[in-house]
Amino acid sequence: MTENKNYNGYFAIVLDKDSKKNLSSYLYNTTGGPKFDITRMDHITLAYKPNMSDAEEFKRLLGKTCNAYINEYRRNDNIEAYFIDLMCYDSYRLSTHEKYLKRLDDGMPHITISHKRGLMPKEANSMFDKPTVKRNAVGYITGKLVYIDHNHGKKPCIMNELDINNYLREVRLWKHFMKVIKSGGYMGRVKDYAMDEAERLVSETYKRVSEGDITFDDTQRIYVDDLTHEQIEILKFIGINDEIDFREAVEND
Repeated sequence: MTENKNYNGYFAIVLDKDSKKNLSSYLYNTTGGPKFDITRMDHITLAYKPNMSDAEEFKRLLGKTCNAYINEYRRNDNIEAYFIDLMCYDSYRLSTHEKYLKRLDDGMPHITISHKRGLMPKEANSMFDKPTVKRNAVGYITGKLVYIDHNHGKKPCIMNELDINNYLREVRLWKHFMKVIKSGGYMGRVKDYAMDEAERLVSETYKRVSEGDITFDDTQRIYVDDLTHEQIEILKFIGINDEIDFREAVEND
């Protein structure tokens, strides 16, 4: 990866189930509930479409358990959010060995509670500088540091460095396919690349089965729920057109 490339997605702390529940209860007890049409209250963005070299630290921390402390509630006519005072990873409530996290850009870390339908991200900036409501709040959340990608309409939630490297490799390969096709390049080259990638995907899935990480039954769910559009299209080059074909290919690998 080169320094002038950017991720087409974002790194974030995704709140765990208990944190979402507790934060929702706190919101209803203090403000009566969300004020706008679209309710979020599920993550803290750490880096949005960052430069790949700048985000190496977040890439290394994927899957880490994180916590954050809420110190303020803000709202304007379009959006409301809880603002974050402190973020850590490898930390527990009584630990003195936590490692601090900072948002990569100049934005203020926050948890969007709700916003008006159709609100553009840049329009939310007014909440930082010109809130119409601003008051103290107290809260504590935990979650996992993940990467969420926007490529091709699918948004996989990636939680380790190996997975993100494989995913970015796949995206680069797919873009190469499209470039060759649009330029009238030799289709045989595309087919060769695709078949190699498809066979690699089947072999890696078989390896997970052989190591006990998943079962053959899981392969059908993986095809339906976990594979991206690009992976599904690539598998067609070796005759895999649905989850049954995928399972059979893994079983016969």
